[in-house]
Amino acid sequence: MVNPADPNPTERRTITTNVDRATAANAADRLIVALDVPDRAGALALVEALRPAVRRFKVGLELFTAEGPALVEELTARGVEIFLDLKFHDIPNTVAGAVRSAARTGAWLVNVHAGGGRAMLARAAEAAAEAARQAGRRRPLVLAVTVLTSLGEAEWRDEVGMVRTPEEQVGFWARLAREAGLDGVVCSPREAALVRRACGPGFLIVTPGVRPAWAAQGDQRRVLTPAEALAAGADYLVVGRPVTGAADPLEAARRVIAEMGSFEVENGQGGADVIQGIDAATGRSILEMLKAAGVYMEGHFLLTSGRHSRTFFMFSQAFQHPRHAEVLGRELARLFAGDRVETVVGPAMGGVILAHEVARALGCRSFFAEKAEGGMAFKRGFAVRPGERVLVVEDVVTTGGSVKKVIGLVQAAEAEVVGVGAILDRSGGMDFGVLPFRALATVDAPSYRPEECPLCRDGQPVSVPKAAQFR
Repeated sequence: MVNPADPNPTERRTITTNVDRATAANAADRLIVALDVPDRAGALALVEALRPAVRRFKVGLELFTAEGPALVEELTARGVEIFLDLKFHDIPNTVAGAVRSAARTGAWLVNVHAGGGRAMLARAAEAAAEAARQAGRRRPLVLAVTVLTSLGEAEWRDEVGMVRTPEEQVGFWARLAREAGLDGVVCSPREAALVRRACGPGFLIVTPGVRPAWAAQGDQRRVLTPAEALAAGADYLVVGRPVTGAADPLEAARRVIAEMGSFEVENGQGGADVIQGIDAATGRSILEMLKAAGVYMEGHFLLTSGRHSRTFFMFSQAFQHPRHAEVLGRELARLFAGDRVETVVGPAMGGVILAHEVARALGCRSFFAEKAEGGMAFKRGFAVRPGERVLVVEDVVTTGGSVKKVIGLVQAAEAEVVGVGAILDRSGGMDFGVLPFRALATVDAPSYRPEECPLCRDGQPVSVPKAAQFR
């Protein structure tokens, strides 16, 4: 009955970093379009033209110098998120004041230059939090700019006068930014993998220098395509002229989103797994790890949802190994690194260990909900606070019943659910309303109501896996 080495070859397995169930929604959520225009009228026209596909935009030095903080406030009031790209670089006290002013605009991201040193970086992070508290706004994420993507190695060495290579300097500054308490860095996509290895999954990587395969490189030097940048570990991509300079900016944005959507990596089983926004090596290692751990089971199973299936996923087989649990939690945490999660909650039993590992990677607390009469409840003194930002996680989502009960508990306590995460989505298109649903893997593994089960009609005996008995 257990055949971990040879799961059903007719099923197409997809490793994915979906921000929503649809690939297009995932890519659109990670795209930042640079508003490289000289005035308010041009900026508003671009935002309105791109709103059907894009919700995040960058305001840089040219536009901000022309229009000031009022434009950022106007754009955020229209419901879009703004990356305020001003690259503050001055003495610590001056930068702290500038960041406080930036935070009061409602910007989603602000940046400072990593070359300002540890004290300046730390003061920037402190100032953002302080200003947000005083203004009653959310705290903007603070990033450190590393080496500009317009600089090649020759310019970096001969004109800037640096001894380290650009890659070495990016790694050095990224570690410094993390130690100083910043949320992430801005770097070339060519250094994204290096930063991810150095700073881990909870550290944001925003990459300009992204050029679609069909666009001119322009004055950028260290560039990758959108799919390559995501594969390297980038969380958000900044794209400007290929979209804003196009005859039809909306169509160009949709082309970028489509290019971001997916890329294929051979799975060694005679087919292919679609890797979306997760680096290929990590995707392949996760799939191989799950197979080797005996997670996949085949037979005739009664699922915890009450439905029947020929496939069961025994994630307890992976969670019994701390290293496997750490990897799964870390990679799921990457999908929510920019959502300012304060607490991770999972339903018992499948979400208990996963919630702990995701929370560990995100640097926040975790607990779990348990079965109670009529549904689920927080026990053992666990509770969420009003306004707290909560991520709900589960190992496998089929009907989403347990997850929806946990969402109800969190919302009843007047806390905010920021999203739903899972290792495996076998739901066939689960919708949690407006909440983003992000899964490491999506599998087409049909399940059936008992009265419609073809396995029952064929007389195959049904079994209850041990893992399901304790949920």
